[in-house]
Amino acid sequence: MRITRRALQEVNQHAGEGYPYEICGMLIAERRTDPVTQTRRVRNVMVERARDRYEMDPRDQIRIQRECDAAGLEIVGYYHSHPDHPAQASITDAQRSWAGPVYLIVSCARGRVVDANAFVAEHDGGPMRGEPLEVLHFTLERVADGVHAAIALPGSGAQGNAAIVDLGDRTLVFDTLLTPQAATALRAAAERLTGRPPTWVVNSHWHADHVLGNQVFAPEATIVATRRTRDLMLAHRLAERLPGTLASREQELAGEQDPERRRSIADELAEGRLLMEALPDLRRVHPSLTFEQRLTVHGSDRRAELLTYGGGHPDDRVALMGDLLLVRSHPLFAHGDPWALRRALERVRELDLDRLVPGHGPVGSVDDLDLLLRYLSTVEEMARSDGERALEAPVPSPFDGWAASGLFARNLRFVLERG
Repeated sequence: MRITRRALQEVNQHAGEGYPYEICGMLIAERRTDPVTQTRRVRNVMVERARDRYEMDPRDQIRIQRECDAAGLEIVGYYHSHPDHPAQASITDAQRSWAGPVYLIVSCARGRVVDANAFVAEHDGGPMRGEPLEVLHFTLERVADGVHAAIALPGSGAQGNAAIVDLGDRTLVFDTLLTPQAATALRAAAERLTGRPPTWVVNSHWHADHVLGNQVFAPEATIVATRRTRDLMLAHRLAERLPGTLASREQELAGEQDPERRRSIADELAEGRLLMEALPDLRRVHPSLTFEQRLTVHGSDRRAELLTYGGGHPDDRVALMGDLLLVRSHPLFAHGDPWALRRALERVRELDLDRLVPGHGPVGSVDDLDLLLRYLSTVEEMARSDGERALEAPVPSPFDGWAASGLFARNLRFVLERG
């Protein structure tokens, strides 16, 4: 069973809130063979024995089935909790099971989930056997021969995208995600795809969601970045800022009414909480090799050119962009210089590229680069023509459908303050 970190967290939160009673719900995917990406809570109508039994409310089941049918989604399984008992299928669980769905059981002790296991029934009514449970941090997408993008799943502990490049006789990993857990999955994916451990790791820039997984790859891999990126990594004090950042986001979530904004903030909080859990074991590993403008890494089958203005650039007309490019997501001007970003993107535009792996969002193309250039122009023009009034204007199309829409006003403010 494959499940996203966010979906598993939803189950865990439900179990904690329902403790000491059993809770139950449904597991949902886009297709039956796809990972579980969503959950739906179902009421437990077994009131008399709710501490050790559950029965799903049939009205909830019918409603959720209709919602999924309308959205083109599949109910692929069910979940429930075992308060103060192991996450193992009981005799009762087996007797009430059907062949086909997957069953996720979480063990909840004193209101906190301590274990989770998946099961399938060999026949209606059992017996049940264990099913491997894989918690996903990202999805892998092949973008060219020997090049795979690791596209972060929301709330998973990855947050930023990464990439794996098979150079032929060695492997290069571009960025290492937010948490060691996500980076461990990235390293495993690299070894599975290329048959060898990574030799090179490239940090595109200093942001935590692109570098904090470095410890998983060192010392076997050489970590590379520009000297400026290394200096900024050394200066960054994550542990001091994270608690305050989380508290601020929690306040923002409490006051936010827009469903999409609430979802976005909740994802950020999930990432932050996973990082807080990882802090005691987190070891900051900085690049041991730096360069200024360009560095070429040669392999037996292909090479990767590292360019300071355009991320990594393997052969095959693919660019690994880092946060120079976000696809269908608002950038944050406060973390950089939008005018320098425009110059960098215009230089990248001159390259003969086919597919672009962004720092956030799905794999894109030159069209997405052009759209980001249009975004930069739109913000600058609105700030110049409307001044402070621009802050009250709605987000213009097509940017109103992008993720993190709350950043549009902050970006306008940034441009206004800097003239």
